[in-house]
Amino acid sequence: MEQAERILEPLPYLVELRDYLRSQESDLWNWFASARAQADYTENLRMDLLKSTYRLDVESHPELYQGVAAAKERLQLDILLTVYQAQNSPQPNAALYFIPGEGHVVFSGPVLSLLNAVPMNFVLHGG
Repeated sequence: MEQAERILEPLPYLVELRDYLRSQESDLWNWFASARAQADYTENLRMDLLKSTYRLDVESHPELYQGVAAAKERLQLDILLTVYQAQNSPQPNAALYFIPGEGHVVFSGPVLSLLNAVPMNFVLHGG
């Protein structure tokens, strides 16, 4: 099967966790599924990104955004994807945050200076 034809599925553990929470913790599940909880998450994430990161734009990081475009194509994503550098976070790492319709990739530490295009592509889309 070609890479583009693969369908992403959650890990079995995550499926079991979802099913458990849905059946055994229905009040908690319903709260997290509520519009209010989602609005709170979105507002808190945006505020955290504003306070603790700075946005990396396409003009100053074209190679990075080429990798982002390749990741979006490979994963068949049709969303806005923005890249940030975390401040005051010395450990190299990367994180992905999702809000419906948009994704936010946050790099921590010196990841961008440590990785060239090939390993960065593995970070962004696994190859």
